Amino acid sequence: MFNVFILNLAMIIAIVYLGMRIKDYMVAKKSKMLFFMWISTALGICLSLLIIANPFKYGDMIFDLRVVPIFVISYLFGWRYGLISAIIPILYRASLGGASAIHAVILTLILPVIIGGLFGVNGKDNLNDTVDIRRIFKVFMLLNLIKLSLILLTADIPFMVWLEISFNDLTFSTLSVLSVVLIINDTNRMQQAQERIKESEEKYRYLVDVSPEAIVIYQNEKIMFANAAVEKLVGANSSAEIIGKSVFDFLPRNFWTTASQQTKKFLNNNLVNFYEYKLKKLSGEEIDVEATGKKITYQNEQMILVMIKDVSERKKLDEQIKYMAFHDSLTNLPNRNMLNDSLEKAIYQAKKNGQTMGIIFLDLDRFKLINDTFGHEFGDLVLKQIAKRLSSCTRKQDLLIRHGGDEFIILMKNTNRKSVKVIAEKIVKEFAEPLDISDREIFSSASLGIAMYPFDGSDAKTLITKADKAMYQAKESGRNNYKFYQSDFTEILSKRMNLEVSLRNALKKEEFVLYYQPQIDLNTNQITGMEALLRWNHPEYGLIYPNEFIDIAEETGMIIPIGDWVIKTACYQLKQWHEVGVEHLTMAVNIAYQQIEDQFFIERVVNILKEIEMEPGFLELELTEHTFGNSEESIFNLKKLKEIGFRISIDDFGVGYSILNVLKHVPFDKLKIDQTFIRDALENPNTAIIVKAFIQMGQRMNFNIGAEGIENEQQLSFLKEHNCNSGQGYLFSYPLPAKEISNQLLKNAVNNHL
Repeated sequence: MFNVFILNLAMIIAIVYLGMRIKDYMVAKKSKMLFFMWISTALGICLSLLIIANPFKYGDMIFDLRVVPIFVISYLFGWRYGLISAIIPILYRASLGGASAIHAVILTLILPVIIGGLFGVNGKDNLNDTVDIRRIFKVFMLLNLIKLSLILLTADIPFMVWLEISFNDLTFSTLSVLSVVLIINDTNRMQQAQERIKESEEKYRYLVDVSPEAIVIYQNEKIMFANAAVEKLVGANSSAEIIGKSVFDFLPRNFWTTASQQTKKFLNNNLVNFYEYKLKKLSGEEIDVEATGKKITYQNEQMILVMIKDVSERKKLDEQIKYMAFHDSLTNLPNRNMLNDSLEKAIYQAKKNGQTMGIIFLDLDRFKLINDTFGHEFGDLVLKQIAKRLSSCTRKQDLLIRHGGDEFIILMKNTNRKSVKVIAEKIVKEFAEPLDISDREIFSSASLGIAMYPFDGSDAKTLITKADKAMYQAKESGRNNYKFYQSDFTEILSKRMNLEVSLRNALKKEEFVLYYQPQIDLNTNQITGMEALLRWNHPEYGLIYPNEFIDIAEETGMIIPIGDWVIKTACYQLKQWHEVGVEHLTMAVNIAYQQIEDQFFIERVVNILKEIEMEPGFLELELTEHTFGNSEESIFNLKKLKEIGFRISIDDFGVGYSILNVLKHVPFDKLKIDQTFIRDALENPNTAIIVKAFIQMGQRMNFNIGAEGIENEQQLSFLKEHNCNSGQGYLFSYPLPAKEISNQLLKNAVNNHL
């Protein structure tokens, strides 16, 4: 009786435990069977309490039929789990008696376990799967119901006894099955979890090993793991050269403090952060890297995982992009982007320290002529050489900037007006020397405008604007010089802008007029020709000379129609003089380089002469050295004009770009020596030597030599003494309108120098 009580008490405890495990399983699976399983468990507990109060003994038949679930478990899961399922009914049967121990062993242990294990189809392989409890319940509940139905039909026992037998069979069969199932599931889940962890670790380690990203795991600054990418990154032959070393062995000293601080952040906050470091390779070379860190659990301990990416190429690209953003690609000088930033900083520093500074705005004179004559590639070579020359003129602390096109700016910090003047004069002097570009001698000049901080402005925009205005004043003053900013520059620039606007309508409004200056044969004192000189009768500013608007005409392209008008008007006037009897008279007209480069220029000039019915030999086309283009096209056009019969002369000879190379290819008719040489010839012996050389060279090359700006008898005597052929100047006549040049003046010899 006591044994039955103990056994049933153990059964109740087992059922409660089983119910809790079933609950956990059902919660994990979110099964709707949970409610019904708890009802079944509660019912089993109540019936078991009744058994404790009413013990009884079973027959052999009832006991023997319990081998069915044991056999099935052995069949499904192997003999070990079949043995476990047999323990509960064996103990219970032994407590009741009625069968020998050998009989119980044979029937409930040996035979069902051996037979089930031998014929099992799944065996140990099934342990890799989680057992479906509902499926097992259904199978064994069905078997027990079949068995109990057979007992009811074949055994002559009271119904209440049969009911109690049924409860015990169902309870103990179910309990034995579920105990095994739970053990299997727990075992399988543990094994599967371990296998998943192992598989996950293997996959993780494989991915880490083959990752192109360098991955390091360290603890207390000691490296515990490094993948193959780290070996490649630091130049190691194996991980043994890395593992065990301190992370500081691979960092420059100036990064140690930062690395320590970031490690603390990782450990305290588990943050994922990006930082840029310098990594020191085993060879000592330093490279730029980007590091990403995070706290992880590795080998059951808290460690730091760092992913390292080599960003050296990206950094170089970033630096290159930054360099390109702040430097000119042609000259490698800083550009206007850097100017804005540097000038603002310089102003702040100058204001803070009570210093002055200067801004030099430099623009090349007639650089467009070089580009149009030789091409832009040649012009780029000129700009490169000019940039080098300017660099040689500045101080180390100065900032030379290419502002754009042919404009340069020099920022002179902590300086004064005197020092700026020295640099400006040095630059002007440097431009006096020719440039040697592709075996060509190129003469270039520059106009410089200067603004001083804080006198001319206190911000970057104002200083640059005023230096720009001063540069235009330098151009207006004859180019190739420098000017400091003065307050009246604004009025000058305003006038220039107004001229540009009104120039476009000047032809339509017939505001242009021609003045004429006689050209004298110095041997016979006879007038041999006239030079047509353009004037602009402006409605607001009055009579304007070419030096104030020709540059504007060239820049705007208006020089082409204006030039055609000059040629046509001058030729019509010459025709009228011919008709009054001065048939030997020629007409000289100044030509801009844009006209010579124009592919339709020759055709238009020829048509003008046809319309007037004048021979080409009476028209002399004058080109200054400043405006002469010696490109292949211009040389071809000059030769073509010469073949047609036009006269061609070089005006202002000796002061502009070197034209000596072209003299070999184009048979010019006349070289006109510039008036600056004539004016200084009597005062400066060196200038006199140059004038003599010009005359001798021209004579040997069969050129007619002319002189401009003859203003007194001494100059005239000097030129006659050295066999100069012709001349013009105030000594003979000022430029006059056509109506003021009388017929008598044209016909008579020039006695008493007019």
